Amino acid sequence: MMTPAAGGERVGRADPDAGEILVLGAGIVGVMIAFRLQGEGARVTLVDARPEVAAETSHANGGQLSFASAGTWSGSELLSFLWRGLVRTEVRPWDLLWRSLPTALLWSLGAHPRGAERLHALVRLSAQEFDRLLEDSALASLVEGRGVWALRRHARGSVPADLPSPVHWERGRAVFHAGDLYGDCRRFAQALADRFRARGGRILLGVRVRALVREPSTVRIETTRGVLTAERVVVASGLAARILLGPLGVRLPLFPVQGYSLTYPCPVSTPRFALLDEDHKVVLTRLGDGLRVAGLLDFGRRDGEPRPRMIARLEKIARLWVPDLMSGSAPVAPWACVRAMAPGGVPFLGSVARGRVVVSVGHGHLGWTLAAASARYVSDLLAGRPPPLPPEDYAPA
Repeated sequence: MMTPAAGGERVGRADPDAGEILVLGAGIVGVMIAFRLQGEGARVTLVDARPEVAAETSHANGGQLSFASAGTWSGSELLSFLWRGLVRTEVRPWDLLWRSLPTALLWSLGAHPRGAERLHALVRLSAQEFDRLLEDSALASLVEGRGVWALRRHARGSVPADLPSPVHWERGRAVFHAGDLYGDCRRFAQALADRFRARGGRILLGVRVRALVREPSTVRIETTRGVLTAERVVVASGLAARILLGPLGVRLPLFPVQGYSLTYPCPVSTPRFALLDEDHKVVLTRLGDGLRVAGLLDFGRRDGEPRPRMIARLEKIARLWVPDLMSGSAPVAPWACVRAMAPGGVPFLGSVARGRVVVSVGHGHLGWTLAAASARYVSDLLAGRPPPLPPEDYAPA
């Protein structure tokens, strides 16, 4: 089994293990792409700047695959959410760096009028592709449950009789999304990475990519550990894609939105459940022996630090829904991550640099939900097959 690059190891320009296809980014999207390409017979190397797979947005996210409940972030939807967060919710679920306001406004206006249609087409494709993955019983065992309750406290409705017992709620609207799944995204990504390695794939961790240079028949990848060459490169590196693709003439309107999560210890007897607080855009998901609480939108921030004020808000929202379970419980170390959001939440998928580089970025908070579709889309492009959805709807232009 090959080992990740570590310490002072240099990757080496002439290293034959560099692979014909190099995937940048070992989050759930990059891992899923590398795994699929390898399954189709390609020689693949996966590269990431972090010391382990799924160390950033895939590490401690909400754990929900929103195949039935995914929503877009058009300009009007975003403004509505910001307004509700000021006047109609118990806890303000967002913050905005004021110096980022002009960029945020331009970014929100960049959503396409058909953004919802495009996103939902990608979500449907992802659900189909993920179902195929789950035909493998070992992978299926990593999905912990099916069905997510979407709840709104500030809407007309009644409390359903079959709402999970830990959830305390007296009024509002409830919708049960039977098509949504939930599980630990990090465990799933690491399981795929272990299989990828076992089948001969190479994973280089702790290797930061500095530049991509398109050459006549290859792409040169300059890294902190030396130089790699590859026939084709897949960029699935989130916000870093802006820097890497700029010299190739590609300008992507990606915007940093920082999210947060907490994981509370849970009694073994606590039933499995997952819910989405639609007012605050926060999810609560029973994963393993803990309860994951994740969400909030910190527009423009990109330091990856769990700000105490935002963590306190997340705790308050969690106790609105599950006060008994969390009375006297302290969460494990808080987590923060920076998501690269494309306008409207529709990711960029497509080829640039005369087909030598393929882009798969901008998934925002729907990385796990859209990862299987992204892997299918990228594999079709690299194999010369027509993409499964209209390429002009996702082109990185």
